[in-house]
Order: sequence, then C-alpha cells, then structure tokens
Amino acid sequence: MPTDTLIAYFEEGYHVTATATAPVVGKTLVAISGNLASDSSGNTTFSCATCGADAKAFGVAEYDAAEGAWFGVVRRGIVPITCGAAGDIAANTEVMSDASGNVIAWDAVVGHRPVGLCLNAATPGNDAMIALYQ
Repeated sequence: MPTDTLIAYFEEGYHVTATATAPVVGKTLVAISGNLASDSSGNTTFSCATCGADAKAFGVAEYDAAEGAWFGVVRRGIVPITCGAAGDIAANTEVMSDASGNVIAWDAVVGHRPVGLCLNAATPGNDAMIALYQ
C-alpha cells in the first residue's frame, strides 16, 4: 500500500507513469533523471528522481516509490507539495524546489526556476497548496 499519498485538489488529467531511479517521497517534486525506462514486457516509462535545488521539475510524485518501482507523476493542477525547511511560505508566493524536492519560496535568482504559485500559507513539513506551472 502506498504511503504519503498525494490527493490532488484540482487536476486536468496530466498524469504519467515514471520509474524511480532513486527512492522518491510522495508529494515532492521530481525531475527527469535519464532516458526512458522499459521493462521486459515492453512498457515504457519516464525515468525520474527527486528534483534538485533550483532545478526544472517534471512534476510531483503521487506517492513514495523505491528505486526501480513505478510511480505516478502529476504534471498539472493544484496539488499538495511538502513545504521545505527554509521557512514559511505566504499565500501568493512563487515557489521552487529545494534539494529534497520540497517547495520553498522562489528567490528570483537568475537560473532558479519557479515551479508554481502557493495558494495558502504553509509551514515547513506541512502541505503547501501549489498551482503548478507547466
């Protein structure tokens, strides 16, 4: 049974399947980590791992996944993402990934990529309601 499950607040049907190239935690940002993955049955998925700090996110992990396991990725909508340890996030703040795939307030540094807009006040370790950019 999956743990730390993401339940979307609103979505437009942008769900894809990925293969974890390293352990992934649900409700965190993930990024493409390699070429497409195929299994012995010919099923093809995206290769993903936890998104790095300031990196371009592919989407949000729907639930925890061990290395080599398939998991769902949400690419659009308004979804819960864990707030990072860098501090509180105010509503209407653009957010980016920290090194753990959690969201933190976007710092507007050139090259740092916002992934969405926080719609509620969020505190570290708790869910932030994020309208994903894509």
